[in-house]
Amino acid sequence: MTKIIFPILFFLFFSGTTIANEWIPLGFDGKSVYCITVNPVDKNIVFVGIKEEGIYGTTNAGVTWDLLFKTQNTINCITIDRFNLNNIYVGYSDGMIISNLGGNSFYKVVLENKINVNSILLDETPSKAIIISTSRGLYKSFDNGNTFVKAGLNNLSITCTAIDNSGDKAIIYAGTANAGVFKSANYGTSWAPINIGLSNLKIYSLLCNMRKPTFLFLGTMEENTYKSENGGESWVNLNINNKLNQGYVFTQAIDNTNNNSVIFLTSLSGDVYKITDVNTIEKLSDPLNNVYGTCISVSNIIPSTLYLGTTTGLYKLEE
Repeated sequence: MTKIIFPILFFLFFSGTTIANEWIPLGFDGKSVYCITVNPVDKNIVFVGIKEEGIYGTTNAGVTWDLLFKTQNTINCITIDRFNLNNIYVGYSDGMIISNLGGNSFYKVVLENKINVNSILLDETPSKAIIISTSRGLYKSFDNGNTFVKAGLNNLSITCTAIDNSGDKAIIYAGTANAGVFKSANYGTSWAPINIGLSNLKIYSLLCNMRKPTFLFLGTMEENTYKSENGGESWVNLNINNKLNQGYVFTQAIDNTNNNSVIFLTSLSGDVYKITDVNTIEKLSDPLNNVYGTCISVSNIIPSTLYLGTTTGLYKLEE
């Protein structure tokens, strides 16, 4: 196992103290960070996917990093099972790998040859399905990832997914590269398009509010960020961006003071926003200079530690 130590550099004011709400660099300077996930119970445990290098992990909030899986393939997503933290699922440009040992070793899942896995959902209903989106439709597993079968939309490139776990069966949302959003209440046996109100059908990211699951958020590839308050039956433009701020991605944390989800989003502009009470949008700090945001993740409990991946390194922000 290779251990890499990065010095943590602090943004300093004239007095030598740290400015509140400033981004702290965590290394990987000049490298693209493609995905981040934070351990659901320990915000100091973080996994990141680095372009042409592989998966790194830290147990001390980024003071040191271990190379856990080496590959030149693109790491698209990393998902942790919050009911069994040793189970880690990774989608990359050559398929899917799984660790049952907290990232200490991985094995590859057999899917189609050279298939790009873009997102992974873990169903928390009694069905316990694993749903993965790929460049050639969706797959599902009901046996902890031992076997996968197709779950529909086979002729479409699925860029992102979201899940509503609040009922007896999960509701799955799938975003596509050029055909908008689809919804399934039967694990992909059938899909219905839900694109009313969308002016752009190139979907980049989706998120389902954990506390209000009929509330959805959507980012497009070239412009516009949307929300839905009715399970995707209609969409409304959030009006917080323009074509320069394309490709919004989302994450969320739980605010136990009001039992609500807090949504965070970033874009290729490097701006980061916080959405509370569904409609209140707040910009967090100034954007990083000459930085393009690629991914964002957050510790599960407010006050949050935000981790921001960019094309030139990794950063964190303590709220």
